[in-house]
Amino acid sequence: MLKHPIDFSLLLITWTLSLWAFADSRPGFYQHLEVPDPGSRVSQLLERGWIVRGYEPLPIVPPLNWASDPHDDPNWRYQLNAMYPLAPVFQLLAVDYRSDLHDVLRAVFDDWIAFNLERDVAHPFRWNDMATGIRAAYLAQLIYHERTNGGEPYLQRYVRAGLRHLQELADPQKLANSNHALFQLIGIAALCAVLDDTACVDARPYAQARYAEVFRRQFNSEGMHLEHSPEYHLLALRTFNRIESSGLL
Repeated sequence: MLKHPIDFSLLLITWTLSLWAFADSRPGFYQHLEVPDPGSRVSQLLERGWIVRGYEPLPIVPPLNWASDPHDDPNWRYQLNAMYPLAPVFQLLAVDYRSDLHDVLRAVFDDWIAFNLERDVAHPFRWNDMATGIRAAYLAQLIYHERTNGGEPYLQRYVRAGLRHLQELADPQKLANSNHALFQLIGIAALCAVLDDTACVDARPYAQARYAEVFRRQFNSEGMHLEHSPEYHLLALRTFNRIESSGLL
């Protein structure tokens, strides 16, 4: 079982660290789990909304239209469905539990579940490969908080959502051919750290076996990353190092 939600931040912050140089020229372009000054970012989120890529703030107040595309921007849609707006909330909650922040996470995840799973509204970013993996890791942290500070009705709702994410992530036909596969497997590992072992009897060994395959196909015989980008090379190295040190895969 998961010891503490910060375990997952050690995996997920690799995306921010590897692309941090972009943040100077494109503020907020990549806003991942670990962000500078999370307290101020949480205050901004609650008072003004989610501010990213220079767009008008989006109030993260349910109900949200998770299929919306107000800026004709696939990356904005991806970030929304990957739960990037909640990044500073999760970061604060990992080190200082606050029931009001817990309620914020509940409200947003409840809204995503209602829109995407219960109403079954189809859109391209509902099960986007990387967004699903990252959202699954956030969902695992929320399940952790429900087990330690929450209540049974919430817990069961999020466990059901976690199982649905596992179903999507453990489908071999949907494993990405790019570095996105790493985050799909991280999502599986994160959920399997908080779900009952019977739920992961197939998903956990699948993730472990595919992790080795993904590692092999990401690099050539000289150790260079095959997506042919210096930034992606650093991203892959840092991500694999974090995964190895975590012991989750």
